Amino acid sequence: MCVVVATVTALSAPSEIRVRFVNTPDGKDVIAKASAGDILINVGDAAGVRVPRACRNGLCRSCLCDVVESTGPVTITACNTKLAQPENGGELVVDVYRMSSKEDKILASSMSRFSDGWEDEFVPDYKRNIRNGMGEDSVRRKDDFSKPDEWTTYEPLPSFASQARRNPVEQPREPFKAANDDDDDDEVTFLAAWSDDIFPDDPNVPDSDDFNSAIVAGLAPWERVW
Repeated sequence: MCVVVATVTALSAPSEIRVRFVNTPDGKDVIAKASAGDILINVGDAAGVRVPRACRNGLCRSCLCDVVESTGPVTITACNTKLAQPENGGELVVDVYRMSSKEDKILASSMSRFSDGWEDEFVPDYKRNIRNGMGEDSVRRKDDFSKPDEWTTYEPLPSFASQARRNPVEQPREPFKAANDDDDDDEVTFLAAWSDDIFPDDPNVPDSDDFNSAIVAGLAPWERVW
């Protein structure tokens, strides 16, 4: 029974893959051992062959390298390529000659500022509780992200309603009659463009009488400056 269990365990264990990186920047071949399913770029990092990268899904094409197969080299992206046992059971040869180019060296240097997994650590602004508002709910955000406990209150931007009319027309509101009707009972009054229900406590919003008096005065919309 023990022999059977040991045999099953050996069959289910991941097979070891011998990976050889050739044409490295220092000109020496680097041999690493990995298991089936390992990501090639992680295997290279563990062996000291840090292939340039700027993403983790292959879109940037910075981690291109060639896997030498029996039919010839195949270009792959190391960041999302899982290893598999070669058909002949020998070494898996990975050509990283692109690491010697000037552009890749610059890219590798710039990305060295970021730690592995920075994509998962990044927190967008909307998750930092940065929100826009007006009035008492003024904009509140972190002024300095190096001091997460200190907050700065920002006043809202001045609204167009705060720009008072330069030449107010002081005339009483007058009623007008409905079209084609001389009956005094059908007199109706202009409705205010903005009612007090919308802006109950905002002193910067012009009163509805100001709107109506301007209309009665015969001012065109482009002549009224609020």
